[in-house]
Amino acid sequence: MKSLFENTGLYTRFEEELKKWLGTPHKHLQCEIKKGADCGLFILKTLFNIGLVTDYNIVKTHSRLWYYLTDSEIILDIINTVIERYMVTGYVLHEVDDLKHGDILTFSIGEVNLKTNHIAVLLTDDKIIHSIKKEGVLLSDYNKYGQYLTHSYRVFLI
Repeated sequence: MKSLFENTGLYTRFEEELKKWLGTPHKHLQCEIKKGADCGLFILKTLFNIGLVTDYNIVKTHSRLWYYLTDSEIILDIINTVIERYMVTGYVLHEVDDLKHGDILTFSIGEVNLKTNHIAVLLTDDKIIHSIKKEGVLLSDYNKYGQYLTHSYRVFLI
């Protein structure tokens, strides 16, 4: 299978759409540029905006502290739901071991029993874009978060 982002035009569009979110404050279960975005929804909305998923508003209401209150893997459940139901025909999201620009990364940050509780996109070899509570959507050093990586996913053409 061929990675979708080998088509540099689409990757450029994806990156430009993601960067529009920079400076947006973090708000739980929100996804509106400059008004509020949580780590998962702004990525889903970006995939929707470039035509890779058919819906982005698929996240069920849950507590801001869900990872302390439940055994659920909400972020992984969202990714699996996207894979199963919302990818546009002709594309698939697969877990990968090697990292490339455009990959969707999940992390287990903090002391939450290794539960996946954060999501980001790898923009360059050393930069991720994500939304964090105190700073909103920003670029961060991948090396700061790499040790917490739990999964990485890539969009492929089928």
